[in-house]
Amino acid sequence: AEDKGATKAYLDAAKAELKELHYQSSLKLVKHGLQLAQQAAEKFELTRLQGDVLRNLGEVSASISICQEAVKIAHTGIEQCQAWLTLAEGFRIADQQEHALEALDQAESYAYQQNLTLELSRIHYLRGNLYFMTGDIDGCLAQHEKSLELADKTGSEEGKALAFGGLGDAWYLRGHMRSARDQDLACLDLCQRNAYGQIELANRYMVGWSRY
Repeated sequence: AEDKGATKAYLDAAKAELKELHYQSSLKLVKHGLQLAQQAAEKFELTRLQGDVLRNLGEVSASISICQEAVKIAHTGIEQCQAWLTLAEGFRIADQQEHALEALDQAESYAYQQNLTLELSRIHYLRGNLYFMTGDIDGCLAQHEKSLELADKTGSEEGKALAFGGLGDAWYLRGHMRSARDQDLACLDLCQRNAYGQIELANRYMVGWSRY
């Protein structure tokens, strides 16, 4: 009905569906929102969210292409940081570690310029995940410790949940299974208290694996 708030309504609904792991529904809402988007900021946020949803659907190549488009239409330093972060996620899943690390470097430069502490926590978390994949034991642990420090500084429960999960991986990589289990249990505790279903799914099995 040409309501000026329609685009944001679609964006909010798409985010809500993504949180509930309803990816197909979220993607449909994102596409409706993009058809209506007039403001540059709304178009950027919907485009970046589309890349996020596509990655969760397993359409990684399409996600990377969409995130590259988000980088092109980003207007502010915050948007550039967020776009490069989402692009790095896609490269990580696609097993393109070098490109992922380059994208994180880009995101980090904008994060420092804009003093984006929460985004810096996410950057260190993702870099720790990449170091896990390459077997960099010390680097993996150091990055996740930094991620937890920054998440705690901002008071982000989600950031702390991610960091605890990363620390579980780091201690697992070192062969310290009790420490790995303790970090994973701390992650799951935050997930259950805050309904972080996606993070819980990615970390719950590690509790059983470390106990084994």
